[in-house]
Amino acid sequence: LASEELRRDRAVVLAAVSQDGSALRYALGGLHSDRELVLVAVTCRGDALQYVDPAFLQDSEIVQAAVRQDGCALRYACEALRGDRETALAALAQNGAAVEFVALLLREDAAFMSEALVANSGRHRELALAVVSLDGRALCHASPALQADFDLVLAAVTQSWSALAFAAEELRANREVVASAVAQRGTALQWAAMALRGDRDLALAAVSQDGLALEFVADELRHDRGLVLAAVVSAGIALAFAPEALREDYE
Repeated sequence: LASEELRRDRAVVLAAVSQDGSALRYALGGLHSDRELVLVAVTCRGDALQYVDPAFLQDSEIVQAAVRQDGCALRYACEALRGDRETALAALAQNGAAVEFVALLLREDAAFMSEALVANSGRHRELALAVVSLDGRALCHASPALQADFDLVLAAVTQSWSALAFAAEELRANREVVASAVAQRGTALQWAAMALRGDRDLALAAVSQDGLALEFVADELRHDRGLVLAAVVSAGIALAFAPEALREDYE
């Protein structure tokens, strides 16, 4: 380590933190309270925020400079700034893993979390999972790789059937994922792979939940009297999607 004299020398410490912000930990003589020096340090390395005078943990400019460099530096901020939308959004845009340090009130705010996922470009799995668990439709903001993540997509469609529209093609061909969606809204069948739209059990579950799902079942199943009957019992207007022969069936 440098001598105590050098560690008290502002010019020396400023040069050091300009190269590596974490050098702030070795500063002496109250330099942790030098706002300009602290700002340089956290801009260079966000986690240097842990070495600043505690008063700066309530300073939005300094904390935001830190989280823009390292989102997880949010862990060192005061509770008020961890619950500040602008600060938390900056942290999540830099690193979705910072979600664990965001105040609970914001983590439970579906609109904020969706905005954060967009800011993060939908890259971070844990952030995306937290978001779609609040609002499955936010799956539209996830990256293509995450739209192909089985657990994440299942969480999304479990929260909102309409999330199936944003799932990767291979997961729209996954029976468990599609079954979760049609159990909530039968017409979600419209986004299922054609092979599943021809699965009688799945089609029956869909039309039983919402007869209008008959529009989306495979053509061959529309001639299935039992399935059509289940559809019209659920929604009489579903008869419009039945073949002519069954529309004239008065039984």
